[in-house]
Amino acid sequence: MTTPDPGSDDEVLHRGELTVLGRIRSASNATFLCEATLDDRTQHCVYKPVRGEAPLWDFPDGTLAGREVASYLVSAALGWNVVPHTIIRDGPAGPGMLQRWVDQPGDADPDTVQDAGPDLIDLLPA
Repeated sequence: MTTPDPGSDDEVLHRGELTVLGRIRSASNATFLCEATLDDRTQHCVYKPVRGEAPLWDFPDGTLAGREVASYLVSAALGWNVVPHTIIRDGPAGPGMLQRWVDQPGDADPDTVQDAGPDLIDLLPA
C-alpha cells in the first residue's frame, strides 16, 4: 500500500486520532462509525475491529479486515472505484479495518438526490 499524500483525506484515515461516534447495529460484525481527526481536518469512517468479527464456516477467523482491504485494492487497480479507501490500522478496540465513510443520497439534504455512479450490475453484465 502506498503512503497517503500529506493533506489528503486518506492521510486523516492513516494518521488521525479515532473517536467512536456510535455502533452500526445492523451489521453482523462489530462495526463502528468513527471520526478520524488530524490537525484541523476530520473524516468520518467505519471501523471493524478484528476481535469483533463473527466467525464464518468458509473463511478463517480474523481475516475479514484483510479481505476488505483486498476488495478495495482490486477495485482501485481495475479502475472500478466502487470500494471506498480502506486500510488496516489500530483503533480503539485493537487492529481492524478502517474505511472512509460514504454519505448516501439524502443523508445531508433529503431533497437532493445525486447519481451514485454505476451499479455493480452495470460493471459486470451477465
